[in-house]
This record gives sequence, C-alpha cells and structure tokens, in this order.
Amino acid sequence: MSKSISFLLGAGFSYPMGYPIGNSMEERLNNSIDNYIKQFNAATRKETPDRFPFILREMMACYKESHNNTFDYESFFEYIPTCYSTERITNARKCYHYLDKMSIEYIALKIQDDYITFTSDLIKDGKGKQFYNEQDTEQLSIYEQFINSLKDLLERGYDINIHTLNHDLLFESFKNSPVIGDDICDGFDCENSPYKGNIGKEWVTLPYYTGKYDKRIKLYKLHGSIDQYAYYEENENFKYDNHIKVYENVSNWEFKKNDGTFHFPEWHPDFLTGVKSKERKYNGYLYQVLFPKFIGNLKNADCLIIIGYGAKDNRINELIVKNFNYGNKPCFIYDPYPNEVLEGFANNIKKEITRKRVEEFELPNF
Repeated sequence: MSKSISFLLGAGFSYPMGYPIGNSMEERLNNSIDNYIKQFNAATRKETPDRFPFILREMMACYKESHNNTFDYESFFEYIPTCYSTERITNARKCYHYLDKMSIEYIALKIQDDYITFTSDLIKDGKGKQFYNEQDTEQLSIYEQFINSLKDLLERGYDINIHTLNHDLLFESFKNSPVIGDDICDGFDCENSPYKGNIGKEWVTLPYYTGKYDKRIKLYKLHGSIDQYAYYEENENFKYDNHIKVYENVSNWEFKKNDGTFHFPEWHPDFLTGVKSKERKYNGYLYQVLFPKFIGNLKNADCLIIIGYGAKDNRINELIVKNFNYGNKPCFIYDPYPNEVLEGFANNIKKEITRKRVEEFELPNF
C-alpha cells in the first residue's frame, strides 16, 4: 500500500486571500443589500420591500434581536423558518405571495434557496475574484511554502488527500501552479461529458462527477462548492442525475444534456450551510459518495494535518475521532487564533495546536 497523508482545510486556510470569515460575512451581506437597495430605488424612484434583499435585511435584524445583537450566517440559515413564521416578517409574505397555497415549511425552503443564491455571490477573495484562470502572484507569496510542502510530499512518495470544507475555488487555483498543478484532480471530468452550459450564445461542455481520481493530489469538497450544481432531469419527478461544474460566466439558468433534457429546479450552486442542515445532507447525492472516501482516507492516512478549521462541525469531528488512529499516528493542527471549541477538540485527541498562519506553514517532521 502506498503512503498517504490527509489534510483538512477550514475557512482559516482561505482567509489570507481575503475570503470572508466570521463577522466579515455579515458585513458583506449588509453591503450587498445596501448596494441593491440604492440601485433599485434609483431605478424605480420608490422603495418596494417585496424583493428578497429587503426581506433578508428584515430577517437579519430579527435574528440579531434574538441573538444578543450577534450574527452567524450559518445558524441564521436554520433560523429562517422560525423567522418567517413570526408576525414581524410581513414583507416576506408579500414577496412569496405566489406560494400562498404552499405550507410555511415549503416557503421557508424557498427563502433558504434564495439565501444560498444571494450569499454565493459574496464568496470572493479580497480582490472580488471567484474564478482563477491564471496564476496569481499574491497567491504565490501567501501559499508558496504550503505548495512547496505538497511537492515535497509527492517527492517522498506520498499520495495526498485534500479535504476542504470551503466553498471557494482557492485550492482549485493551485492547478495553475507550475509546481503541483499537473498533479491535482477532483473527481470531475470533461471527457465524454453529456452536459452543456451556456456562455453568451455558445454551448460549452461542462465537467461532471465521474469519481475518477487519477492523480496524486486528490481534492474532496465535503461541503460543496460555488462552481458545482446538482443536475436534475426535467421530468415530473425532477430526478437527480449528477453533479456538474461550471466555468466563469456560464449562465446558471441554462444547462442541458446532449439528449435535450434541461437542468431543473435548483438555480443556485450546491454547497452546504447551516450548522445542523448540512449534517442532514451528508447522506445525500454527491455527499454520500464523498464522505465514505473521507472515512477511508482517514483510516489509511499515515498523518493528518488540519489547517484553519474551527472544529464546529460535530460530524466532521466525530469522523476524525472514530476513523483516524490519532493515538498512534501524528496529527498536526494549525491555527494562529484557536477558539475554545478547537482547543477542546485538540485536547480530546491529545494534540497540540501550532499557532502559525498559513503563510508560515512548514511541513512538520513525522
């Protein structure tokens, strides 16, 4: 059996590139809402509160009132059904009046879908970028030591399994690296793909999930991604077909297969949010394939390295404790500012936390 090493990357891994973390997501939501309202009012000369950004602002205020004036965008996701059922949220009912005959639970799911669509556009780096079509010099300076460490592991004969909980495309951007770019795969492939996406008036072939991991650095996005969509066949049952990936500027309203069927009904990227909601989805669709791989990789790993993970996902923690032999194998945790939850997790598996930033990452001796 070949040697293998597993990584688990959390939001702290992407933070140096300016991706939102903690309170910064609330700031981005508020700025985006304010910009929308200004543009809308300028165009219509009146405020029409039955539009989603108006409703989102109202719901966020309601949430903060009941949470000591604090905001967490993941727990807010699960608060939406409770918030919608209160008398205060009258504008939400105006916006979703066409669903009057549906249950409150159904309408709440629709609002949650709209929330994912709205927030997916905010998952950008400090320069406002989501997609990376070429190598970024700033990335090179920040992640140079990390990338070189991966190269070193390859030269030492290790297969590398990267498990990330981030929705962004930062790690995918390393495919542009001359050091490790040719060694990265993620289970998606364009070869023989029947899926098409629309850029302008041109239909382009889209990668789809094949489960083929044929390179030595294997990427597993355990919480989904801003460039992944669940593809449903357009029939009376809306049967799930597969997951596809999009390129920059591909319209999320126009996907189709070679047989002429169209994508329906989810028009937003498939990524998981909500503290408990995402755990309920771990056994569905693509995730029921990825998580067994995560478990297998933990069991076979000679070493586990955790970077920028706050240890707030109980299911992830449970899988690590149950499947990685931390009593006999090395595990290294990197976080410059660990929270109490991470400290408790580290204490539970009897490992120290290295208080270093991603830029300072050095491959530990093991």
